[in-house]
Amino acid sequence: MVEPTLASPAIRPDLFQENSEMATLIANFGLSNSSLGPISSWPQCLITTLDIILNSKFSMFLFWGPDHICFYNDAYRPSLGNDGKHPSALGKPGIQVWPEIWGAIKPMIDKVLKGEGAVWSEDQLLPIYRNGKLEDVYWTFSYSSVIDETGNPGGVFVTCAETTQKVYALKKIEESEHRFRQLADELPLFIWLTDFTGFNLLFVNKSLLKYIGHETEKEFLLESWKEIIHKDDFIHLNATYKIAFAKFDPYFAECRFKDKAGNYRWYYIKGVPRFNSDNNFEGYILTGLDIHEKIIHSQQLKDKNDHLTRINNDLDNFVYTASHDLKAPVSNIEGLLTALRNQLKDDNVDLNEDTNYLLNLMNQSINQFKETILDLTEISKVQQIQQENASEIIISNIIEELKLTILDKIKESGAQITYDFSLAKTLIFSKKNIKSVFYNLLSNAVKYRDNKRNLKITIKSSIEHGFTVIEFDDNGLGISEENQQNMFLMFKRFHTHVEGTGIGLYIVKRIMDNSEGRIEVMSKEGKGTTFRLYFKIL
Repeated sequence: MVEPTLASPAIRPDLFQENSEMATLIANFGLSNSSLGPISSWPQCLITTLDIILNSKFSMFLFWGPDHICFYNDAYRPSLGNDGKHPSALGKPGIQVWPEIWGAIKPMIDKVLKGEGAVWSEDQLLPIYRNGKLEDVYWTFSYSSVIDETGNPGGVFVTCAETTQKVYALKKIEESEHRFRQLADELPLFIWLTDFTGFNLLFVNKSLLKYIGHETEKEFLLESWKEIIHKDDFIHLNATYKIAFAKFDPYFAECRFKDKAGNYRWYYIKGVPRFNSDNNFEGYILTGLDIHEKIIHSQQLKDKNDHLTRINNDLDNFVYTASHDLKAPVSNIEGLLTALRNQLKDDNVDLNEDTNYLLNLMNQSINQFKETILDLTEISKVQQIQQENASEIIISNIIEELKLTILDKIKESGAQITYDFSLAKTLIFSKKNIKSVFYNLLSNAVKYRDNKRNLKITIKSSIEHGFTVIEFDDNGLGISEENQQNMFLMFKRFHTHVEGTGIGLYIVKRIMDNSEGRIEVMSKEGKGTTFRLYFKIL
């Protein structure tokens, strides 16, 4: 039998005098009363092992001898907490130090001491008493044997690290991921996650799985997600993704997803990049919102607008054709009527009162027809004039020109016309169009005056939300609320006591609509009318 080599004072005499809390405690804790006896009688292998432990910055523990006497270093000390096992654990048998976990660690110690190899465990839950209470503590550790002078295992060398914070952090991540999955599965929109490539799927929510007809996430992940995107949309989606992926930017797209029956529906796709705590790109989180009805409605609306555009174009063509093709027949009728009058005059035919009345009615009808043709011609011209010939116009100059144009009517009506353009003095607009708009509103105000009171016309300007607003206000006859809804239609007239064709306001509205502006009316029968013209500021 090999006798154990005892520690000699010449070997590391300073071992327990170093600047180490645990070395000092070992030297002064009265371990002579333990089964180990005084330090001078300790075997050299124990001294060497303690030398390694006490000089290590890594957390280490030692079970020594048949009683599994406990030693540990300064790095291990924090794991024991406060008001717990430190320093009483030092030099005590393992069963006394760790009664709460002895049933778990004793078999591992025995295995090592029997020479059956080292033991390794990661994130092992071993609740210990510390900080005045029993705490759940997680460890990653290795148990390996320390061979004594006899060549047999004399103790168990433990390298360990407390991983409680790491385990709890991972649990929080798992809980957060679980909550995310629960929330994602409850939402009616599609949600899926990709890895750093942007293509491989990590998660697919139940809404998407149900839509494509899969029971499990794994079943779908084995299939290329590109197969459910309409081939006509995938090219655009892929191009959009590549541009965003190059800079890890968000991206947006509209595409069609194929359902389990093979039908497609439109979805709005939004991809948001994911980054870890080190700001490294980890992939995208994507959502898909069903916009099928919206797309269909938009397409139907577009089709209707296209249809209305075609109707308007046909109407414009009709107006243009009618205004030109009717000129010759009307001129011929007018010529024949003139020839008839001359022939009757040359034949010395004495026209009675009834005959003259009929001839005059025919002449009036021809003049009204000619006036309508002129209005139709004006409508066709309005469609031809574009805003490219727009120029800066001084508003007051246009009003003064128009006052001269209808001076006789103004004098006849006794109208008082005042204006204030201090808030907006100019417009960028087609001069011909602006004169047509102002002329129609000004002449209508004079034409449809209330003879029971003096006519007052007030014109002013203002700026509102990107528009120059010109307001025409009069105290004329006014228009009923019912008739206001139809007043901008072609050939609509609501006062028959004066001549008119019902074309003027239609022309005004077309001009304003064509220039991205609008016209609004406020009127009360018997009180007057206010027109507000909105000109987009260029």
